[in-house]
Amino acid sequence: MQSIFPLRLFHRFNTRDLALISVFSSLWIVTQMYLGPMIGQLTDIHGVTQRVFGWFLMLILVRLTRRFGRVTTMSIIASLVTRIVRPITLYSIFVGFICIGRSSI
Repeated sequence: MQSIFPLRLFHRFNTRDLALISVFSSLWIVTQMYLGPMIGQLTDIHGVTQRVFGWFLMLILVRLTRRFGRVTTMSIIASLVTRIVRPITLYSIFVGFICIGRSSI
């Protein structure tokens, strides 16, 4: 019986890689959801801190796994979850336009 997701597609990801990807993407999601708005209100800098933290996590993941595709998987998970979980749907779509309009005031 054939399954929908054959295991041969996942043989490149071992348990350690999947654990690191899940831990780092969850750290990135939590910082974007909780620390991002607080830092944005305090410093009026939108997204810079989250991006720096995300890049830092990417560098650590590359250093620990040294395999192709791990950072891409982590980034896709983090970006999809933060876009889905955001309270205002239009905010997640037009976040760049809101920042541009706010800085011109």
